[in-house]
Amino acid sequence: MSAWFELKQYDSGECRFLLKSKEAKTLLQSNRYPCRDTAEAAIALFRRHCASAERYVRKISQGGKSYFKLKAGQEVIIASHLYDSEPTREIAIEAIMAAGTTPHIELR
Repeated sequence: MSAWFELKQYDSGECRFLLKSKEAKTLLQSNRYPCRDTAEAAIALFRRHCASAERYVRKISQGGKSYFKLKAGQEVIIASHLYDSEPTREIAIEAIMAAGTTPHIELR
């Protein structure tokens, strides 16, 4: 199987999505959304912008760790977790750019 989005729904009705690589590795995880429709809309927004390198704003945390924010205009679509180095962050961005346009969604 190629990459896919895993949509997790909690007992509260809230949802979050994870982008999984073809090896089932989690490439990124969203915050929680109030409902499935909102999470699916966030996935659609993510898909539209994830393949554009200029949408990734690269940052360094106060603790010296690397991370990024994927933006649509001024709106932050998603912020990554912290990476140990800038090269590791860049490898992650490349993987996300390649996998993020997948149409596959699995509900968990």
